[in-house]
Formats: sequence, structure tokens, C-alpha cells
Amino acid sequence: MGCPFNPEDCLSDAWKGAKDVGVDLVKAEATGISLSPEGTLLRGISQLTDTTVGACIAGDIYLGNAFHAGVCYVATPSGQSGFTFSVGGGFGAPIGASGFAGPMFSNAHDLSDLGGPFSYGWASFGAFPAAAGVAGEVGTNARGQLIGVGSYGWTPAIPLADPLFVEVPRGSFGGGFDYAWTIGAFR
Repeated sequence: MGCPFNPEDCLSDAWKGAKDVGVDLVKAEATGISLSPEGTLLRGISQLTDTTVGACIAGDIYLGNAFHAGVCYVATPSGQSGFTFSVGGGFGAPIGASGFAGPMFSNAHDLSDLGGPFSYGWASFGAFPAAAGVAGEVGTNARGQLIGVGSYGWTPAIPLADPLFVEVPRGSFGGGFDYAWTIGAFR
């Protein structure tokens, strides 16, 4: 019957409109980055090495069970660029939280290769605030090819079990499953 006669249609239309605006804003940001000197450099490195390259920030909260979320800007050998967004869960130890910022690389050829379900694992070592970390993900693209993603970088791990933040070398680790979505730049 349409929005005036069915409030659920109004909510559905509003949600779809908000989602479309959000996707367009992300595409616009990806386009801006792709046209910047940094984006041009990433695209050149990607095409020269036939490797997807980018930069990521991610975070984990781990209380035995873990929650993971991350976002990356990437350039692919096919010339595509854009963002990946991932969320997931699994396990992590000890009790704490960590962030991650650093470069990434992958054998993905297209941006869409980085979307879908992945298994992931990570480890960090050092003491707050100057820890380092590594992370990896493995999934399969729509053509059935194995896609690997690796990253390393600065990891400001915060040990929640130590409220005084006593500075002793420590590490954390975890893994699980996540799902990634991709949004490319405007063409």
C-alpha cells in the first residue's frame, strides 16, 4: 500500500535511504583517497607487485571470548580501491583489549575477493603502550580461490586484568571467524 498506509514500509524506506547515503559517503571517501598522492602510491605498489596492499585499523576485546572489528583501505592489482569492514568473534587471552594499526597485504586480485567469511588469528607482544602485533586471515573468494591477508603493526594492548597497568612484558593472542564487506571507490 505504500508508506502513508503502512508504517513498516516507512521504516523500511528510511533504512534503505540511510544505508544508500552511508554507502555513497564511504564510496566518496574511498574515491578521495584513491586520487590522493598516498592512494596513487598504494595503487602503483599494488600493480607493480601484483599484491593487494593497504592500511588497517582494528580492535579486539577479549574476555575468554573475543569480539573483533576492523576497517582497511586497500588498492588491488586489478586497479580497484576501497574499504573493507569486518566484524567477528572467537577467543582471546589473557583478559584485555587491543587496537591495531598497520599495513596489510593480500593475494586478492579484486576488491570483492576480500569480502565474505574469513578465519583469523592474531598475536601481540610487548608492554602497554608500545606493543607490536601480527594478524592473518584466510578465506575463499567467489571463484573458490584461497585468499590470504596479512598485517603487522603497532598494537596498544591494554591488560584489563591489571588495573594498575604494571609495565611487564606480556603478550596476547586470539582467533576466530569474521565476515568482511567491501565498498569500492566511485568509477
